[in-house]
This record gives sequence, C-alpha cells and structure tokens, in this order.
Amino acid sequence: MKRTSIILFLGVCLTVAAKSQDLMDELMSGIEDEPEEVTSVFKGTRIIHGHSVKLRKKRALEMLISHRFGRINSGSYFLWGIDDAQIRIGFDYGVTDNLNIGIGRSSFDKSFDGFIKGSILKQKEGSSPVSMVALLSGYIKTSPQPSLNPGIPLSDRMAYSTGLLMARKFNSKFSMQVMPFWIHKNVVNAPNINDLLALGTGLRYLITPSLSFNLEYYLRINPPENEPLVYENYNSLAIGIDVETGGHVFQLHLSNSRGMMERSFISETTGDLSSGDIHFGFNISRTFQFSNR
Repeated sequence: MKRTSIILFLGVCLTVAAKSQDLMDELMSGIEDEPEEVTSVFKGTRIIHGHSVKLRKKRALEMLISHRFGRINSGSYFLWGIDDAQIRIGFDYGVTDNLNIGIGRSSFDKSFDGFIKGSILKQKEGSSPVSMVALLSGYIKTSPQPSLNPGIPLSDRMAYSTGLLMARKFNSKFSMQVMPFWIHKNVVNAPNINDLLALGTGLRYLITPSLSFNLEYYLRINPPENEPLVYENYNSLAIGIDVETGGHVFQLHLSNSRGMMERSFISETTGDLSSGDIHFGFNISRTFQFSNR
C-alpha cells in the first residue's frame, strides 16, 4: 500500500509538472508571438516647436525650457537677435504610459497653455504600421494686462487647438510624422479668421546614436485672403539638431517662428524667410522619474 501510494503520488507530481510546463510553453509562445513595439520614433516629446508622438512614462515629469531669440538680421546693435529673447517654461507629466498632461507659460504674449496628449495606436513590428496620438490644447493670453484692460473678458483671450499626430519609424535612422491641426481663436484682429486648418510635417534623421537632424513645416490650408502687410503671417519652417546627453535632450534650431505654442507658431508666424527673418532657438528638457509605489 505504501509503495502504491508513493507511485501514485509521483505520478500525480509528474502529471502536474508536465501540465505546468505545457502551460508555461503556451505563455512563452504567446509572449514571443506578441508584436514588438517600435521605440524611439522621436527622441524628444517635441520635434522642434510642436509635439511628437513620444509620451512620458507613468509618473515621469519633464521640465522643458524653450528659448527663441530675435531675428538674426536685426544687426549687431541687437547682437543679431540675442538681446531680444522669448522663453517658455513647461512641465509634462505622465498620468499613465499612454496619457500625458502639461502646462506652460510663455513670455510671448504672456500666455499660459495646457494640453492633454493621449496615445491611440502604437507602431509595432508586423502589426500596426504607424503610431497615432491625439493632442488637445488650450491657450490664454494675459497681454494686454487684464487689470489695465478690464474691457477684455477672459473668453476673448482664449484659443484652442486639436491635432492628430501620425508617425512612422521607417528604419533605425529615419522617422516621419504628419500632423493635421485645427486652431480656433475666440476673437481675432481683422482680417484674420477664427478657425484655421493646417497640415504639419516632421522629419528626423539619426546621424549618430546621440545626434539627429530634425525638420518641421506647417502649411496653413485656409489662410486669410489678401492679408495686409501689418497682419501678414507665413507658414512655419524650422530645422535643427537634437543632442542627447543622458537624461537631457538639447535641441538647437533655426526658424522663422518665434512662438512656442501651436496657436502662435502655426497661425502667428510673422517671419518672412525670403527677407532673412530667421530666429535662433533651443529647447532643453530634463525628465524626473518618480517611484511607482
């Protein structure tokens, strides 16, 4: 009886072990068959001015400091634009791996901005060919100063934008992003329009593991007709390089845009490239990862 019991016990153990191994093999097979997500489509959360499809991980906080100097063609008296600087300080936070929120303040028009950025689709090998991210933003101008201009209500100072970011990493070096945008301003100066449609394009080419060339262009689809010179705006163009150094990403660029929010660089770019209206600028970002506990 004792021998029979031992044999039965060993048989049950072997059967359980075999079933466990089969289950583990199935689980491992499922893991191996899961399409691999494509990473580093863009290195930073911004291509140059605008957002990329990259999101910060859950409980990660990014501090982004952006500078835009005056026009290089302003001459030596203004130190080729260095004397005339605009700055934006912003914070992006990962609520989850797929949802980011952010706020910022710009000296340009003394504006505040906030956004919600969420992943819709991620590029995966052999599965989805692109990454898609939705971006909703809001803006408030505080210039002219509200206390000195009580006749301008808060609603007149507000604007909004909605964008869909669609990107693909074609190989280890080249990535491209397409960005349709809708900009709405509650109040505009004639002959500007309240609703502007634009199509943006962003490119990234990796030169070395820590250095890349970036390009960004926004085409206004329905600009106001017969804009007088005093109100004339142009399509935004920017080129630059990204330099990664550990937890920092430095972005150096040249552009005809001075604003650092979609409302401003898409719909309020006053620099005429044919006249040499070029601004030097840079972004510096630092990410802090908080514990998930």
